[in-house]
Amino acid sequence: METNQTLRLFVFFFVLHSLASGSSLSTKHIITDRDALLALKALITHDPATLLAQNWSTNTSVCNWIGVTCGVRHHRVTALNISYLGLVGTIPSQIGNFSFLALLSINDNNFYGSLPYELSRLHRLKYINFNYNQLSEEAYQQLQRRHTKRNRHLTKLKTLSIGDNKLEGEIPLELGNLIELERLTLRDNVLLTRQIPSLLFNISSLRQINLTNNSLTGDLPHNMCSHHHHPSVLEILALSNNQLTGTIPYNLWQCRELTIVSLSHNQFRGRIPRDIGNLTMVKTLALGGDIPFEIGNLPNLEQLGLESGNLVGHIPATVFNISTLKILGLHNNTLSGSLPSFIGFGLPNVERLTLDMNNLTGKFPSFITNA
Repeated sequence: METNQTLRLFVFFFVLHSLASGSSLSTKHIITDRDALLALKALITHDPATLLAQNWSTNTSVCNWIGVTCGVRHHRVTALNISYLGLVGTIPSQIGNFSFLALLSINDNNFYGSLPYELSRLHRLKYINFNYNQLSEEAYQQLQRRHTKRNRHLTKLKTLSIGDNKLEGEIPLELGNLIELERLTLRDNVLLTRQIPSLLFNISSLRQINLTNNSLTGDLPHNMCSHHHHPSVLEILALSNNQLTGTIPYNLWQCRELTIVSLSHNQFRGRIPRDIGNLTMVKTLALGGDIPFEIGNLPNLEQLGLESGNLVGHIPATVFNISTLKILGLHNNTLSGSLPSFIGFGLPNVERLTLDMNNLTGKFPSFITNA
């Protein structure tokens, strides 16, 4: 009996000591996160609403600071979201001390300069959003070098958004090694040039790719929808307003999950592939090239933008039979012929119709008065 009592006391004090040690360790780690946040605060030169200046105070727990989320299990910072605050400043090296960080979002601010080397330590990071800042070319090149130096840089990353910044140069090949990437946004970096790495299209988990409004060149790979017998899950392909050449990939229809296809305002040549009519999930289609008859086979199409596509010839009558269509843009081409008299019946949901800057002839369409 005495032995059992002694054993119980030993277990009790051992557990008590373990809890105290664990609490001490947790406190130590949260202090590391706190110091990293204070380092970030110190580099912010403009805080228009003084939110961080007032709220990020050592008088309260880090986990109660605005934009900060802590995990229940480890009591560490797991998310930092300080978007839309109008902040001006740079990102400190201490950002790499958030060893449990899964989400980092600083979009719609005015952060500038480069990304610190220590960003590569965040191996739990799944979501990055740096859109609408003033990050420089150096920031982008450093992101490339970080990945090259460490195979484990950010391999769990699912969302990478660095749109609307001042990035220039080429898209690093190493982004193709982000095997769990689902969303990639590098839009509106006008000086982003050269070819799109074909490895990007080999990421079987990729659902959205938005590279709109850059200066990208080269051809799109014709096997971009093939993933070694795995069906493509790509839903959004937005590459408009670049300098892409060649032809639109003939097997684009194999990306059967596509709902938005935006390839307009490039330098593609030839016809739009006839098999485009097999993209039965697509709702928004913006292309350049001759209009195939099969485009009328898209049962869910709501927006069709074929403006400024150097289109010639007649408009296929099937276009005017897409009953789901709300927006039809065919302006700034060299289209000829007349409009069918039944157009108003075939497009009962049309809200916007632009046909200007063409060579259309015939009578003014009477359906306009009923639209």
